[in-house]
Amino acid sequence: MDKCGRRGDDIEMKAICILLIILSGCAYPSKKSPYSVQVAEKGKAVIYLYRTSTAVDSLNPDVPRFYINGDKLGRLTVGGYYRAEVTPGEVFVTKKGSLFGIPFFWKEGEVKFTALENHTYFVKFSIESIMRIQEFKLVTNTVGEQEIKETMLLVN
Repeated sequence: MDKCGRRGDDIEMKAICILLIILSGCAYPSKKSPYSVQVAEKGKAVIYLYRTSTAVDSLNPDVPRFYINGDKLGRLTVGGYYRAEVTPGEVFVTKKGSLFGIPFFWKEGEVKFTALENHTYFVKFSIESIMRIQEFKLVTNTVGEQEIKETMLLVN
């Protein structure tokens, strides 16, 4: 402890920094493995939701959350993807954002389509410019299969 009594303050500050580092590591889904083709369970359709790898927005702590037909899929980080099997029929992939890590309860975007049994669908999300222009749409299987190869499976 010095004359000004700072030693205790330094220890507290270090403890707070360590705690923040640990908590921030828990905030993001972990990346598991690269993309590989997986056949849908009989009577189901497969949806791949992916986010292209880009430096734009890669350090933003406000990672959007995605839902399929109201069920939470997860937070989609840069260079990641989720795989979900759904019952054929109308599908709603919904995007909800956050502000300083606090989730919004309203949707910021939605992709709707009709899923057919034993079919595969690719939904792309990306932010490609510093102007934060977002792309959130259903893409062709050819485009999706090519772009998703550069991403990793996300697990919560």
